[in-house]
Amino acid sequence: MSPMDASTMTAQMSQLNMVSSMGTMNTSMQSMLAQMQSANFLNQATLIGHSPMVAGNTINFMGSEVILGANLANPLQGVVATIKDASGNVVGTADLGNLNSGMTNFAFDGIDASGATMPNGIYRVEITGKNSAGANEMPTAYVGSP
Repeated sequence: MSPMDASTMTAQMSQLNMVSSMGTMNTSMQSMLAQMQSANFLNQATLIGHSPMVAGNTINFMGSEVILGANLANPLQGVVATIKDASGNVVGTADLGNLNSGMTNFAFDGIDASGATMPNGIYRVEITGKNSAGANEMPTAYVGSP
């Protein structure tokens, strides 16, 4: 630092102060990042042993049981899950009965009405039931990863 006048000295001191502040901010940001990564790892650890469920009706059947879900906004009566193949043909149904609002899980085992295992491929699930007024409702379907 070689100030010639007071304004130059003030400007140089301001620049040094800014550099020092940026270093402190960098240290704080690195600390925040480390804390966020740690929290993220803890959140991910709670998912071990669980299968994620995704809203949708497409099932990618690969020969093993797939967990499905129905998320009901209202209680429904006579809830039925219908499984259709890629051509739209009904290949199976599951009577889920009367359900309260919220999430209900059930399984698609890939066994058709004759007891044979269905071929691997894409299937679709449609879930329907009747509300308290007797009107049909289609709750949101969820599909788990195989």
